[in-house]
Amino acid sequence: MSRNEKIIRKIQGLLKIAEDERNDEECQAAFLLAQKLMIQYQISQAEINIETTDKESILEKETKDFKKSFWWEKKLAAIIGTNFRVKSFLKSRGRKSTIVFYGFQNDVLLAEEMYVLACDALRVHAQQFVQDYYSARYYYLNRDRTLTNELKNDYMNGFLEGLRQKFKEQYAVLSQKYELMCLVPTEVEDAFKEKMSNCKVAHCSLPDLIHEAAFKEGYQQGFEIDFTKRTLAKGSEVYG
Repeated sequence: MSRNEKIIRKIQGLLKIAEDERNDEECQAAFLLAQKLMIQYQISQAEINIETTDKESILEKETKDFKKSFWWEKKLAAIIGTNFRVKSFLKSRGRKSTIVFYGFQNDVLLAEEMYVLACDALRVHAQQFVQDYYSARYYYLNRDRTLTNELKNDYMNGFLEGLRQKFKEQYAVLSQKYELMCLVPTEVEDAFKEKMSNCKVAHCSLPDLIHEAAFKEGYQQGFEIDFTKRTLAKGSEVYG
């Protein structure tokens, strides 16, 4: 079996897992493994024997129910979109909204899977950080809503920046081996541009940095996390 045939079979198997067993732990693999899959998929696009409609069908998929959207959800969606060959935008209904991914079917399904997993991990890690912060100062510091929000915002911002840097460094390594990067396909870019031609541009305002130590802690964990779903039981355990 040639090297290309092995690559094709590997990609087909991973795509099948992403489509048919999306709740299985194996599907929720590390971000870096999924990123490598998408890069290989782009390089071997003409050789992969999958349904043509799966590749050519451009769709949009809402990630969650309509609700109040937070700044960190928008920032995370942008990071996922950049690294999983899709576009993201905010769809609104009155005062509620939801994150939407737009692109080829397989890309959208994988991007949504990673987005949901990252949201869960980020929430749990941020909650644990705040809890540890107060526990270490229980003898002189009472819980305060303003302080809690500041700590959580700074930690989450750092976590997302760490995740962004993780992707940037991985790109640098992979670019030495592969000729092409996992860019959003031209067909998706063109269709998205036309779709958004009459839509309003929504800007994401980030909270001001107040607690640098919280940001640094978030950055470190965002950079190091592997996103394998080992533990997230009843909100008491965190991803490691």
